[in-house]
Amino acid sequence: MVVLSEGGHVVEGSCTDSDGYVSQKTLGITCSNISFIGQGEDKTTVHGGFGVLNKKNVTLQSLTLTIPNGIGLDVEGEEASVEMMGVSVKACGNAGLYVADGASVKVTQCEFSENEGRGVAVRYESKGIFTDCSFHHNEGNGLSTHGGEGTLVELRGEQTEIHHNSRLGLYASTNSTINIYIPSRPITTLVHDNSNDDLYTDHGAKIQSQLSSSSLELTVIQEAAPDSDDDSDEDSDEDSDEDSDEDDY
Repeated sequence: MVVLSEGGHVVEGSCTDSDGYVSQKTLGITCSNISFIGQGEDKTTVHGGFGVLNKKNVTLQSLTLTIPNGIGLDVEGEEASVEMMGVSVKACGNAGLYVADGASVKVTQCEFSENEGRGVAVRYESKGIFTDCSFHHNEGNGLSTHGGEGTLVELRGEQTEIHHNSRLGLYASTNSTINIYIPSRPITTLVHDNSNDDLYTDHGAKIQSQLSSSSLELTVIQEAAPDSDDDSDEDSDEDSDEDSDEDDY
């Protein structure tokens, strides 16, 4: 366990991801079963990012994470698993949280805001469970999923909110799925005031919601038809947004 004191902590060095991309001022986690515990979001700030490549049981708790020229937390690989509790990821130069290549995250009472890319991006057979989290005022989408039927996000908890993002609120693409398990609140109070659409799907993806607390059944509230052979890869503004910043998540 690494206990971080009150105040600012500057990350030095760099981290190389699975594609060979080098992120500066990013701490590459070199072992599994490690925790970074701050004194609270308003008391401990890490100036830099974290990279978790195929490391298990990594925990971030009670801190703010910010990096002006990169991703706040990059989690990649089938072996990678991260838990976040009480973390604010804000003002990052790219996505706040990027999860890819079969990785999994469990995120509770966290905030993703004011990032220059997406608040959260979950891609390529990865999974994320987000409970009582907020995604707001990001320059990209609040939360997006992409890259295959195995890509899944679950949203839980009455404090969940996705609002005032500069593109889409929730965006599911390419056969991925977003499931919402918050029957006590209408969808319009959970996802609202995003610049383009609050909910958007394409290329066979879907967004589903549990509408009644008496049943665990999910109802599709937004679904896109599967691609046909003659479909264009960029037949909407939202598609163009997704494709245009593929490299920067």
